[in-house]
Order: sequence, then structure tokens, then C-alpha cells
Amino acid sequence: MNEQEEQRRAEIQATLKNKPFVLDQAAIQIAAEEFMQALIKWKDRDSIRKLLVETGDSWAEEKLDRTVQFESNYIDPIIKVYQPVYDVEIQGGVDQPFAFSGYIHSFFTGFYWSEVDYSEINKPLDKLSELMRGGLSQEEFWGTDLY
Repeated sequence: MNEQEEQRRAEIQATLKNKPFVLDQAAIQIAAEEFMQALIKWKDRDSIRKLLVETGDSWAEEKLDRTVQFESNYIDPIIKVYQPVYDVEIQGGVDQPFAFSGYIHSFFTGFYWSEVDYSEINKPLDKLSELMRGGLSQEEFWGTDLY
């Protein structure tokens, strides 16, 4: 199996020599903003209140405050880790592919990430992660030194 893995890695390296990276700065900027807004919306008081109304729950303001604080305790650290990357993305300064999903998940694994593991956050994260790979498939990206 090890020999097959080495052969596959060599094939990927050969393919990558002829495949340029494509970093669409405009698309990255849009996706970066969408991911940031998804994070902010997740802990937003009005968004939480709207969800509670839709589910038929009527919570007192005090319970709503606790829920907003609970969600903020998960989202604020993610925003803090994301902020430096976000700043580069918004300024159009991404000059090479980057393992963005791995970067975010490396800080927030296991139980922590499961608290925010919902499509409202994962869809924009996946979209941004794909753009940050520079047009490479996951397998191709794993075969690079950038991974």
C-alpha cells in the first residue's frame, strides 16, 4: 500500500506541474464576507428570536439573553481566529492556495465544532475553503507542499 501511495503522490505532483493555481480574488472576497456574516448571524439576538418564534417557543428575555451568550461563547473564538485571514481575503491579498478548512478546524475540533456544525455555517465555510484551494481538488491540494 505504501508503494501505491507514493506512486499516486508522484502522479499528483506531475499533474500539478502543468496545472496553475487559480485564485479568484473577487469570489474569495464574496465568500469570505458570506462566511463572516454566517458566523455573526448565528449569534445575533434578532436571528435567535426569529428562530424561537418560528419554532413556537416563547422565551422570556432573560432566557433569550442566556441563549445569545451561549452561542456567542462558541462563535466569538471562531471569529477571532478567522479575523486575520478574513482581513487578507477582503483586501484581495490571497496569493497562494491555503488549507482554510483545516486551519479553522485545527483550532476547533471535536465537541467544540459540533456545537456549530450546521449547514448555515458549513456551506459558506465549504465554499470559501474550495476557493482557497486555488482550483485544485482536495486530493490534488493534499499532494502539494501547501497542505
